[in-house]
Amino acid sequence: MMHLAAVGVISLCCFVGPARAQVSQVQVSPDQLAGRWVSATPALVLDISRCATGWCGVQVNDGTCAQTALRLEVTNQTAKATVLKGTLLLATGSKPYQLTATLVQSEGALSLSMAGNTEGRMMMRTFEFRAVFARTRDASCAVDQKTS
Repeated sequence: MMHLAAVGVISLCCFVGPARAQVSQVQVSPDQLAGRWVSATPALVLDISRCATGWCGVQVNDGTCAQTALRLEVTNQTAKATVLKGTLLLATGSKPYQLTATLVQSEGALSLSMAGNTEGRMMMRTFEFRAVFARTRDASCAVDQKTS
């Protein structure tokens, strides 16, 4: 009986050990950017999908697809994170934010952090942008689609 218990413990160690190793080594891929991303502060919803320059995000206002506001390109990719650079234009006629975005996965949940500011010249006012987005579902707005 003791031998059977020992075999059972050894078997558990062999199977549980590799499973834990796989959980800690979560791969993050740029393809995981595709979808609807929501930020609470500032209140912003973006449908992100592939586009000619890399990744683009359509701003979603009250459930309605608006303009393509986000354009990103992958600059660095590791197993733990994907880093992108690009622009975010929230209002026509305003200066775009120059952004660095980072896609990470922690405890099974994806998060997309964006930080940047408007390009300013000496003695000009710049505006900072910081937001953390959570993926909520698949994207439904297409990049550069007609809105009228």
